[in-house]
Amino acid sequence: MFASPKAQADFVPIAEPLDINQRYLVRVQKIEDTGISRFADPENPNAKHRLRWTFHVANLDKSPILNVNGDPWEFSDWTNNTTSKGKKTATARLWIEALFGRDLEDSDIKPGIERELVGKVAVVLFEEQEAETQEGVAYTRYSILRIGPNKSNGTVLAAPKVS
Repeated sequence: MFASPKAQADFVPIAEPLDINQRYLVRVQKIEDTGISRFADPENPNAKHRLRWTFHVANLDKSPILNVNGDPWEFSDWTNNTTSKGKKTATARLWIEALFGRDLEDSDIKPGIERELVGKVAVVLFEEQEAETQEGVAYTRYSILRIGPNKSNGTVLAAPKVS
């Protein structure tokens, strides 16, 4: 469904912590296939891939959430590349449908849909999760708890600062 793996970008931390009791707007900047999930069998030709979703985040009044450098904060979260719907709908499909603002048929989810998602806006609730770096250092990260369609016109979400 997505392109070949890409290297991860450098992380720049958020300037001020988020209020996890508030809703925020997110705008898709890019979606990258980061390769086969570490939990999948690499010999399986249908092994699940991990997708890295990169968003800019804003308050509901559309004012941008900034990083420590004063630029729009780039938040990343991950799903796998499955888009099944049924008893338990795949997370990637929930995100895609929220960003399009409607339920989709299986035939709507086709190669190249990631390009159509860039620039789309949704409303999210975040949660804090305990995580650990590959070096074993513990830290707290944000992840998307819930995502829903943006009922207002999100096209005026703040653009990146131009140097």
